Amino acid sequence: MHILVTLAVLSIFALGIYFNQRPIKNADFTTSNENSVLSESTQEESKISPTPTVGDTPSTPTSTPAPSNNSLEKYIYPNATVTQSSDNNINLTTTDDPKVVTEWYRNKIIESGLSVRSFVTTSANNNILNKLAGADAESEISIEIKKDVNNSLVTISVSLEV
Repeated sequence: MHILVTLAVLSIFALGIYFNQRPIKNADFTTSNENSVLSESTQEESKISPTPTVGDTPSTPTSTPAPSNNSLEKYIYPNATVTQSSDNNINLTTTDDPKVVTEWYRNKIIESGLSVRSFVTTSANNNILNKLAGADAESEISIEIKKDVNNSLVTISVSLEV
């Protein structure tokens, strides 16, 4: 039985070699040595340049203004007093409840179109430390709300990174 299978495989192999070495005779394939032109162009065509339309005036780039306190002003808590301010930082104090302050800043981040990246609330021995962070493609805002058990004031630190 093995001999018959081996003979069949060898005969198929031999036929494949034989037909593979024969030249292909097909009338559909013709070779020619004629040169043909596929496309023509003249000098006048290469000199044509586009004409600008009325709306195609080039625009001049404008520089992005440096961040100022104006961008941080919207993060000043309504019932707070500003204790320190710089270009990218504001420190505030208030007597309001830290939970109310935290919720106001959380809503403010969402209203500003920033995604809330971090929202951490910590309370130990009546010491409160809440941290919020929001960001978009251009800037990141970090807010820290802190209340010590020995102090009646809530301190708020807001920093903006551009």
